[in-house]
Amino acid sequence: MRPLQLKLNYFGPYRQQIIDFTKFDRTSMFLISGPTGAGKSTIFDGLVFALYDKASGSQRDPKEFRSDFATIHDETSVELTFTHRGHYYQLIRKPKQTLAKKRGQGTTEQPPQIELTIYVDETPTQEIKQLTKIDQANKYLADLLQLNAAQFRQIVLLPQGEFRQFLNGDSNQKEAVLRNLFQTQRYEQWVKQLQTQYKQLKDDNGQRQQKIQTLLQQVNWLPTLASDDQVSVTEQLDLLQQQTDQMKAKESEQQAQAARLKKELEQQQAELTQRQYIKTLFEQQQEAQNTLATLQQQTPKITQMQQQLNQLKWAQDNQQHYQSLQQVTAEFTQAKAQLATAKDSAQIIKQQQALLQQTAAELQTHEKEQQELQTQLIQYADLIPKYQQVTKLQQAKQQLAQEITQQQQQHQQTNEQLQTVQRQVKELSELQEQTADLYLQQRQLDQSADQLKKLQELVNQATDFYQQISVINKELTTQQQHVQVATERQSKIQTDYRQVKSNYAAQQIAILQRDLLPNEPCPVCGSRDHSQIKLVQNDAPIVSEELLDEMDQQRQAVEKEVATLESSITTLQNSSQQLQQKYEDTWQQIVQQTADTNMATLDEVRQFLTLNLKERDKEQAKLSQKQAEITAQQQKLTEYKEQSQQLTAKSQALQVQINDQQRQLAIVETQFQDLQQQLPTEFTSSAELTDFLTSTKQKVAEFKKQQMTLQQQLQQNQQQQTENKTDQRHYQQQIETDQTKIEQLQTEMTTIFNQNWPTLSFKAQCDQYERILTQLDQQADLVAQIEQYQQQIVSQQAVLQRLKQQLKDYQEIPDLKQLQQQIKQIQSEQSTVQEQVGQLKNQISQQIKITENVKELISDIVDITPLQELSELARGNGSQKLGLERYVLQTYLTQVLLVANQRLAKLTKGRYRLALAEELGSARKNSGLELNVFDDYVGDYRSVRTLSGGESFIAALALALALGEVVQQQTGAIEINALFIDEGFGSLDEEALNTAIEALMSLESQQRMIGIISHVRELQAQIPAQLKVISHGNGESSIQYQVDED
Repeated sequence: MRPLQLKLNYFGPYRQQIIDFTKFDRTSMFLISGPTGAGKSTIFDGLVFALYDKASGSQRDPKEFRSDFATIHDETSVELTFTHRGHYYQLIRKPKQTLAKKRGQGTTEQPPQIELTIYVDETPTQEIKQLTKIDQANKYLADLLQLNAAQFRQIVLLPQGEFRQFLNGDSNQKEAVLRNLFQTQRYEQWVKQLQTQYKQLKDDNGQRQQKIQTLLQQVNWLPTLASDDQVSVTEQLDLLQQQTDQMKAKESEQQAQAARLKKELEQQQAELTQRQYIKTLFEQQQEAQNTLATLQQQTPKITQMQQQLNQLKWAQDNQQHYQSLQQVTAEFTQAKAQLATAKDSAQIIKQQQALLQQTAAELQTHEKEQQELQTQLIQYADLIPKYQQVTKLQQAKQQLAQEITQQQQQHQQTNEQLQTVQRQVKELSELQEQTADLYLQQRQLDQSADQLKKLQELVNQATDFYQQISVINKELTTQQQHVQVATERQSKIQTDYRQVKSNYAAQQIAILQRDLLPNEPCPVCGSRDHSQIKLVQNDAPIVSEELLDEMDQQRQAVEKEVATLESSITTLQNSSQQLQQKYEDTWQQIVQQTADTNMATLDEVRQFLTLNLKERDKEQAKLSQKQAEITAQQQKLTEYKEQSQQLTAKSQALQVQINDQQRQLAIVETQFQDLQQQLPTEFTSSAELTDFLTSTKQKVAEFKKQQMTLQQQLQQNQQQQTENKTDQRHYQQQIETDQTKIEQLQTEMTTIFNQNWPTLSFKAQCDQYERILTQLDQQADLVAQIEQYQQQIVSQQAVLQRLKQQLKDYQEIPDLKQLQQQIKQIQSEQSTVQEQVGQLKNQISQQIKITENVKELISDIVDITPLQELSELARGNGSQKLGLERYVLQTYLTQVLLVANQRLAKLTKGRYRLALAEELGSARKNSGLELNVFDDYVGDYRSVRTLSGGESFIAALALALALGEVVQQQTGAIEINALFIDEGFGSLDEEALNTAIEALMSLESQQRMIGIISHVRELQAQIPAQLKVISHGNGESSIQYQVDED
């Protein structure tokens, strides 16, 4: 995978910046330079964010990538194009951000977005497909790269400071890095699971042993088999089995005794049951005798009920004859009443006939008057059309008069509107003359606005320059303080170094002089007389060569630090002077524009600007309002002119219509007067004539209707007289017939009643008979009571006979008390034995269950010794102090060292070779991943911490490159043809820096694009191809390229 271009939009310090990696295709290695904080590492942040939606370092959040200067209208995005294995890829990723709404006011939260486009070949010509779903695109990239973000950072970005820490770090520090790269967390998780499993099994065994003791404590031991705490579980189980066997034997004895008691009890209960049965028979016999005596006492009452029943049956048998008499009597009474009513109706009918004849005579007197009315109806009926025509002419007159009046009013209103519009046209025409003045005022305001805008821009520039000067001066003060501190530290270190160097020289001189032979020239002073040699005092500190080298490195480092700080101060001072000159130039322009105000400070200019802007806005508002009024008045003037023309035409048209309608009104008036003279004077309108004709017709029709109704009533009266006579004859005949039937039925009922009441009158006999009839519903109840009584007598007599037969062998009631006491005693003994048997059964069952549970728990106890040993070994608590994950990481690190040593041998010409330390550390954190370096010059291993700065850089570089290669091999990832080395050069001395550059130059032949991120000036001189990050001092940065076009 080779990156081509990276476009950063409002990303970090970059507004809209394109990083074109293709500019370095011919150079392979280039330098990314720029001041600290300018945004060098942000370039790689954009690369990692595009591919993984993450930052290049663990300390940054992708949400912080959005530029501080981005507004809600500026969208943050990263666009990466790269090639891989014959395909061109275009990747656009946008983080979650708050932007202005596309429609309307306010803001909206835009979710993260992605767009991945894949092309057929290595040119963006023919598209294969495009992915816009985040999960789908991320999965495609993961499958393509076969690396997670951490592994990608390791392969593509080498943070040298971190890898020197990795090189010199202990095993724990190396483990943290390697675990993330090789994803070995599963081994640590497996070890934790192993420990958890061991702990769980240990806890389970403890719980099972506790349960065994709890179960055995539940045993109720016999005194002869009581167990103590010193007896083993197996021995307690044997004792428990003996106790169970003894209890089973005792249970058998108790069961036999219980069976004997049960049999004896059954015999006694059978005898008791027989005696209780005989006693019950005697009691039933006595009860039956008592019941029979009670029934015999009810015999008189039953006899009386039988007599009442016989009388009710007699009444029921004669009820039909009595009902016939009642019916005939009722019919006789009804016929007499109907005859009287008919006679009354005959008298009323005669009176009605007289009234009808009188009404007929009255109607006869009005016959002539009706004939005259019919004659008038015929005469006046022909006048109706003329009256209707008069009415229409009258309506036409009224309508024309009304229309003329309305149009005259409308004509008058139109003329008034026309006068008003013409007056307004005149007034608006006069206002148009003000347009030229308003135009001149607008030009003056526009010129003022341009001057204020230019002044505002100058004030903003001056303010920016002033703020930048303040920031730089503040930074300059800080850097000067740092220089002062560094200078003091440099002075102290130089003093200490000269003292140590002097001591070291004196120490070396003393050693050389001490070994001189007599007359041998001194290598220091050349004298052959060594009597004046000054030996090193015993209390003087011994200075080693390593201490001297270390202090020399500190001296060189602090000298470099002071030089760097002084250079930074010079740069800041130059920047401050440049900005101060820009500020003064800008201020001179402000003074020229405000020469007549005598203002001396920016604050006064800002206040002047604010007041003038507000005043200009007020004048502009007034002018705009006037212009709007003029525009509206111009529109109204046009409308009024059109209205004037329309109203003039309308007025003329209305006058023509009024003249035509007045002529029509005169014609209608003449026709109306002619027709009015042809009509009678008694009717003023057709409505009155119509009302007269209608009322006359109603009178004639009413008279005819009265005549017809009277004739019908006379005929009906005659018919009623005939029917009344017929009804009287019928009622008289019925009375005579009913009279005969009544006499005959009374004779028959008298004979019947005399059977029971011979002395009573017929009416009293009827009352007595009707009283009996009211009791007929009691027959069924009387019959039931009598039959029940008879059945009870027969039943009790049968019961007494049966009991007498059953008790013929017994003379008296048997005694039960003594037998019941014997049974109670046997039941008590049986209950005691059964309780003892139940207790034995429960105890035996409990002991058997305890035995089974204890044996099951014993079988479940697991031997955890092998698991414990395995867990301790995997956790690194063995003699090697090497855990499982660290063992796996040691294997990976061995592979890394094989690759690193190949590169390190080339970089150091075979002098150095990295190897795992074989010494065991004092703790697990110091075991397994410690590194030593084999120095071919001395032929022995030593710690990597003893390497010098340049040597340490080369070793760390080889190790970092090897890690990247091994990670790619292990994950099956694609080949990454790009490498970025981030910082790490600032702490190298000149020799180490040259060594590092030579090492980096050796990588150039591997067809990899190498970008070195650093602000070290020596690198800028030695690496011609550069990508420079330029900071503008306001939070923004831009890119400049330095490439040899040849």
